[in-house]
Amino acid sequence: MASACAGPRFTSEHFQFARERDNLAHKAVIQVVPDDITDNMVYYCRSGVYNNRQVVFKGVSTRTLIRAAYQTTASRMMWNVNVPDSQLIAEIIIPNPDRDALQQELIRAVESKFDIRMSREVLTIPVFELRPMEGAEISLREVDASRIRWTQTDGRIAGTGMTLGMVSQVLETVLDSRPVVPAGFGRQRYEITLVWEPGDVESLKEALEAIGLQLVDRNLPIEMMVIDSRTP
Repeated sequence: MASACAGPRFTSEHFQFARERDNLAHKAVIQVVPDDITDNMVYYCRSGVYNNRQVVFKGVSTRTLIRAAYQTTASRMMWNVNVPDSQLIAEIIIPNPDRDALQQELIRAVESKFDIRMSREVLTIPVFELRPMEGAEISLREVDASRIRWTQTDGRIAGTGMTLGMVSQVLETVLDSRPVVPAGFGRQRYEITLVWEPGDVESLKEALEAIGLQLVDRNLPIEMMVIDSRTP
């Protein structure tokens, strides 16, 4: 079975990762990147999910790994426990391709490693609501859903086949400050290029208004992921 991470990856004695992942029934490793490990050792292959059987994270922060396990953003997490501010590598392998099972194994590995547990709580908090501007048309080209892709940085989003609900999710990831909630949109898909001054919310609001959208400050009930210690 081909793998994007095939071949020898971690030659350092600090890491005992599988050279041939298909020979493994199960493996879960989360380790701090030691100071003497070079970028070439850590970044031999890309972070990602492979064949719905293996997930790899390379050089990510502790909180980034935990957010990935719970599949959420920083703005939807409430921390009642401190976690170490470390750079990590992690690899989870399961016997058979199953995306949901792989995610659950990642959650178990993260909760065990950092002695944490997650609960859900609905709280009324400040959010950005993305909605159509009153009296304005959305000036985006409509496309079909045969091809969905996008790129994002702080200051630019470009993509095709995106619903405006998807755009709000990308904006939330980019802003990383508060939830972004879509309102008043259907499932129509668009081609979008959005450019603003990085780190400047007012510049982002102006860029959205130029295409017929508003980013409005509101207080709304939002499901938050509350992180506590597993140890009483």
